[in-house]
Amino acid sequence: MAIFRKEADMQKWLSDELETACGLADLIINDDYIADFEAKTKEEIRFKASFESCIKALYMNEVISIDENISETKGEGLKPDFTLYAPDWEGIVLVELKNAKGATREAGTELSAYACEIKTYMPLLSDGDLYNVIISPVWPTLIKHHIFHDIFWSQRNVICLEPVEVSGKIKLRVVDIPTLLAADTAMKISD
Repeated sequence: MAIFRKEADMQKWLSDELETACGLADLIINDDYIADFEAKTKEEIRFKASFESCIKALYMNEVISIDENISETKGEGLKPDFTLYAPDWEGIVLVELKNAKGATREAGTELSAYACEIKTYMPLLSDGDLYNVIISPVWPTLIKHHIFHDIFWSQRNVICLEPVEVSGKIKLRVVDIPTLLAADTAMKISD
């Protein structure tokens, strides 16, 4: 049984939680997973670095917008689920929520579009100052490949979280890195 009936329910839950939390990390039950994860391959090393970069930006957040159009162009609709500011790192956190397997294929495209639009407002903002968070209960092949491309090839900061129920409360859990690499996206170039 799914934790949230629809994505709007997930958004309402997270919005309510962020009113009292210092940052998104307050909702993560296993943030120590990243530090404890023993990366063995080049891919795992890069994923761990990406997750570490993101998690540090999630301990203190200020909400900039929730499901608001950030497009500078009239008539366009670019609505990140959450846009947060990470004051300790002077970075922007983009949070994309997905609650269904089919919808996850859109997550990567949407995050890229939002990042592009944010950079129109702040053209000197580097990819290193953007922290992308995908929250989803499912991780199908298409999104795994997109995440691999963003993290490994494009060197972007992405972290993957999933909602879980713990003692009757909804929390977030860092997705196991090997699960995301299970799509066989590893490099095939011989030494």
